[in-house]
Amino acid sequence: LIGRQSRVARIILELLSRDLSTYESLAGVCGVSRQTVITWFPVVETYMKDQGLTVVKEKGSGVFATGKECAFRETFAKVVSSGLVPVETVEEMEWARSPSASLAITLLKKAQDTLHVSYYDPEETCLILNYSLMRIANDHRIGKERLPRKVADLAAQEGFSEAFGLIDRDIPERDGIWLASILLSGNARWCGGTHTSS
Repeated sequence: LIGRQSRVARIILELLSRDLSTYESLAGVCGVSRQTVITWFPVVETYMKDQGLTVVKEKGSGVFATGKECAFRETFAKVVSSGLVPVETVEEMEWARSPSASLAITLLKKAQDTLHVSYYDPEETCLILNYSLMRIANDHRIGKERLPRKVADLAAQEGFSEAFGLIDRDIPERDGIWLASILLSGNARWCGGTHTSS
């Protein structure tokens, strides 16, 4: 069952990071047959629906996910944080080797140096930053969409303005708030002072 769960999680990550996939391409990355992917697909669709995303199947073209940008980013973070897909495997995905990867590393190092935080799992945090930066670079922006409560709560925390100040000014404000919230997420712990993270 763990093998199946891991492969279903990988399918979800592929759908979250590609504009279009096919059952064949999903089978290839999971090391299973096309028929196995088709058999598992209702589980994928249900999970995505529970996260506020829809999987669209276009005959002759492929499958893709649609929904609000915050749902894409939250779902990605949930799946990566679940541990079902090893960080090393996610780091090998095509999108993870994009120019946003070096930006994510730089941003994480700045946060560690400037905010005096360390991360329980810096590789995971870096992947979550990288994914959001890649989405922003590909014009998948939050826009006027309502930010999730946990992001809004982090934005009200002491230290948020310092985290937000680390974000490149070319990034739209609400996307910058999202990125700063990752820097102050539950994966962060303060190394000095009296700050705490939730």
